[in-house]
Amino acid sequence: MKDKKTLHTILNIVLFGAIWGLLEATAGYLFHWLPGMVSGAIMVPIGSVLMFWGYKNTGKRTAIIYIAIIAAAIKAVNFAMPLPPIGPIKIYNPMISIIIESLVVYSVSFLFERKTSSAKSTLMQVGSLALVIVGWRALFLANLGISFAITGKLDVQLQSLQNALSFVFYNGMFEFFILGLFYVVYRLGSYLLATNNIRIKSPNWLTYILSPLTLIGAVLAVILL
Repeated sequence: MKDKKTLHTILNIVLFGAIWGLLEATAGYLFHWLPGMVSGAIMVPIGSVLMFWGYKNTGKRTAIIYIAIIAAAIKAVNFAMPLPPIGPIKIYNPMISIIIESLVVYSVSFLFERKTSSAKSTLMQVGSLALVIVGWRALFLANLGISFAITGKLDVQLQSLQNALSFVFYNGMFEFFILGLFYVVYRLGSYLLATNNIRIKSPNWLTYILSPLTLIGAVLAVILL
């Protein structure tokens, strides 16, 4: 029984990590053609939802970190291919962004799950969403600072205090809006399911099929795109 539960956890981690990696390789690739920081503002909320969903599906908070590692590993497949003109940093930055996001989501998940009155719980959860946005963006700036110290290349986000604050707060506002929409859907869905006493559970055999297929699809998407 314990081995079966462990296998179920592993398969779910692979599934959600592969879905994230697949979306990064497909939707994320298309979003990069959009102006500004739109790509990150959409993909970060999607990644956060997948990590939290994976955690709820497995009951293991550490699944948040492992899902991100899977997604980052899929992105790392690009290192085995011809590098883009600007070099490996084009691959490294999305990977480190995924890992940073997982660390922030893992930390904030403790606040998100705290049991208190309905109004306080909602306020705390909305605050947690804001912490995810501000937290990962602040840590990503720190990563850019480390990259500058190593490569001597100063990214636009660090060229002025205004740029840095705009990256964290102004661009983060759009990201918070997207994540907030996901949150509203989550709360509404939870309410409707609880009111109608409905429990949704996918059969285990489906996970056995979807996990390897999604992982293969994600790797192929990275290679082809």
